[in-house]
Amino acid sequence: MKILIPLLFAINLLYADLGLQSNGKLDMPAVQALYRDGELEKVKILLETSLKESTKGDSLTRDEQIFAFKYLGVIYASNPDERIRAESFFNQLLPLAPDTDLTDMLASKAIQKIFNETRKDFKRAQEYNSKYDANGNPLPGAKVSESSSGSHAWIWWTMGIIALTVGSSTAYVMMK
Repeated sequence: MKILIPLLFAINLLYADLGLQSNGKLDMPAVQALYRDGELEKVKILLETSLKESTKGDSLTRDEQIFAFKYLGVIYASNPDERIRAESFFNQLLPLAPDTDLTDMLASKAIQKIFNETRKDFKRAQEYNSKYDANGNPLPGAKVSESSSGSHAWIWWTMGIIALTVGSSTAYVMMK
């Protein structure tokens, strides 16, 4: 029994160092500490592993998913070669927390710019998807503006300009 207590203590320390609680759940304060200490590779591996494991049945809570997507997005955005992966994580974050921000992450202006562009594209896609189906056809009951549904006003303007030009030319020729 005396050996069991130190063993359990050592296991708890190991889990804490890995950013996990003793029950295997994500220890968000420990992950934040690793992030602040610059252990980005450890954070990345831990969060990606947690997300993969959550698809196998041991699901993360909504808050844990938000946390993971946010941190992974920032970590990947810090590498210009990984921008697409960063945008992917931000796009998974935004449906869960559309009003989230990166102020608590101390993100650089470049990372903040990537996040803001991704958020802008996400909102534009949401608006489009609320009006059109997957084939680009207007949804029943969706209010679609004339300009976006292919207005034909340009035809009337073109015909008017042509008529004016022909009329002016004809009048000029007849006056000569």
